[in-house]
Amino acid sequence: MRKTLISLLLACTPLHADDDSFRERFADPATRTAALAELIPGTRDAYFHTALDHQLAGRADDYRRTVAEWKAATERKENRISTEGLSVLEDRQLLMDYQENPVPSLAGLIRKLDLKFDDMRPDAAAAAQSLPTRVDEAAISEAAFEKLALEKDPTTPYIHYRGERLLRELEQVESFDEAKIRWFMEHLQRADLPGVVPLVDRALQLDGTLSFDHGLLDSLTSAQMDSLLMLHPSLRSKESFALAYLTKLRPGAGTDFAVDTAAHAEHLQRCRDFAIALPPALNSLKSHVLFHHLRLQAELGNHPKSDLLTYLSLPRAEAGLVKIPQRPAEETVDLDKDFEAATGCPPVSDDTELIESLLQHFLVSGSAEDFAPYIEEKQLARIQAYVKLLAGDDVAVWGKKLDPTDFRELQESSAITFSQGSPKLLDGDAAVSLTLDLKNTPALLVRIYELDLPAHLANHNSEPAVDIDLDGLVPHHERSIPFTQAPMVQHREEITLPELAGPGVWLVDFTSGQVSARALIRKGRLVSYPQRTATGQTVSVFDEKGNAVPSASIALGTETFSADADGRITIPDAPNQPVTDGIVRAGKLATPVTLETRGDELAMDARFHLDREQLLADQEARLHLRLRLTNHGHELPLDRIKEPALVLKAELAGGITTERVIAENLALAPVMEIPFQVPADLLKLTLTLRGTVTP
Repeated sequence: MRKTLISLLLACTPLHADDDSFRERFADPATRTAALAELIPGTRDAYFHTALDHQLAGRADDYRRTVAEWKAATERKENRISTEGLSVLEDRQLLMDYQENPVPSLAGLIRKLDLKFDDMRPDAAAAAQSLPTRVDEAAISEAAFEKLALEKDPTTPYIHYRGERLLRELEQVESFDEAKIRWFMEHLQRADLPGVVPLVDRALQLDGTLSFDHGLLDSLTSAQMDSLLMLHPSLRSKESFALAYLTKLRPGAGTDFAVDTAAHAEHLQRCRDFAIALPPALNSLKSHVLFHHLRLQAELGNHPKSDLLTYLSLPRAEAGLVKIPQRPAEETVDLDKDFEAATGCPPVSDDTELIESLLQHFLVSGSAEDFAPYIEEKQLARIQAYVKLLAGDDVAVWGKKLDPTDFRELQESSAITFSQGSPKLLDGDAAVSLTLDLKNTPALLVRIYELDLPAHLANHNSEPAVDIDLDGLVPHHERSIPFTQAPMVQHREEITLPELAGPGVWLVDFTSGQVSARALIRKGRLVSYPQRTATGQTVSVFDEKGNAVPSASIALGTETFSADADGRITIPDAPNQPVTDGIVRAGKLATPVTLETRGDELAMDARFHLDREQLLADQEARLHLRLRLTNHGHELPLDRIKEPALVLKAELAGGITTERVIAENLALAPVMEIPFQVPADLLKLTLTLRGTVTP
């Protein structure tokens, strides 16, 4: 009995037109009638699918009758049915009727879409009188933009300022509130402005912890930092300020500290003038600057005693040649700390050799009393005795201050050293002499080797070093110089070298017994400045005095290029020549040079302007064109473009695309105007300028 009841319930369940099996049967014309018979008459599904069946079969009268019945059923008071899908069928019927009855179909679409066609053709004459023909200057004035910025942000309109207006706002920095100060500090990109110092002054009053290693503060000039230091003396104790200040003191890239000792010493003198007043919190930085300042001054033959005493007075953490303070200091010197980014000098690490050298200079004729507070007593006595004995003082007095072993080693030792102050950079026509400190050298053998600098650079790709291997080489000049001084005495001798005539590079070897010393002498120098051009690269060559060198040439692989009368070498682009490392030479001098790639990087900047109002069917329009051809960013003449042509591609109504050349063999100019005829039924227009550039 339960099974029969279930079957009856299933038989009474109504069918739904949304059922997948129904849709499949309705879609097939062979089973469509059977599918419709399953629907309950008078329902929304029955009306919709019956009307759709009539519509698909082209039974217009039956379709209209069914739709009319459906509409009547939606308006009755009881048991109204839904109109879902009715508008879809009506819209579909309007489109189907368009082929045979276009007028009523269009009328139905206009009514359904509520279209209005009440626009009037514009009166060109009236428009010309009522519409402006040029921009109102008041609308684009600075005052107008300020008003607009104020409307956008009544409290902070300055965040919309740009260019000169933003910079002029700094003139009112005294009236800035805290938010405005912080905004300008964060967003201002230039520091070389009159109002920047007052701005930073006020920012420091608000926040004294500001760092000088990034943003606007990192861009301040040296003069601006001096002004801030006068306003805020406490900045001297801020490490970021001190490092930024020292960085600003460094000269430009044109100064080479490796060869220009005088320029390096001058730079470190400026660093010393600033660092000498640094507080104890920056003792490590202070000692770094003073060490390198003393080192460079010694190389030039200068020995500032007061700076040495200041350097020795800085507290040390570890005992050595310099005493450590009796009371532990909070800020001891860290000689390993790296400040090279600010000063251009490496960490000190060990200062024993420099201190001993300076002490020897002062103790030759002076008292050790000034150095006693800073140098360990035994070490100071040893250095003083050593210096006095080398100067020829009484052996009976000073010899007993050394250990017997140290005294015997000193008595038997021989030494050849170069005195401090010898220049590293010599002019090509300068006379050469070297000052040597000699001890126990009864005969000094001088051997001079002239080096072929261009060949050495070509073979080794590096400058010659003083420890170059001389095996198998015969000196160009050789002579022996006798000396009669006592073995214990150190004496200074100036050795003239007239053999070193004209520009070039020489290695001078001094030998006496088992000791020797070498000097690499370079007279003259070539400086090369590569630059990009539109057709290649140029290398301007100058000597050590800044004079152009017209005799210079450059070798790039198998190619050689010579300089013109102004010392400028032109290297054309050559994509098939990959060599970019070469050697610039002039006479006996040479220097390596590295060029950029010799390939082309052509680019054409073409800007088109075409008013849309000109695009009237079958009428003439004028294209405004601006052109610029470049290679590596440098402008080339437009006649390098061969067979230039302007191509028009038009997409027309009906899916038609046409393409044609509207101008060929153009005489290209930076600014051009090209007429052409606008195609009828135009939907989309593409204009292309094409041509060929030969590298």
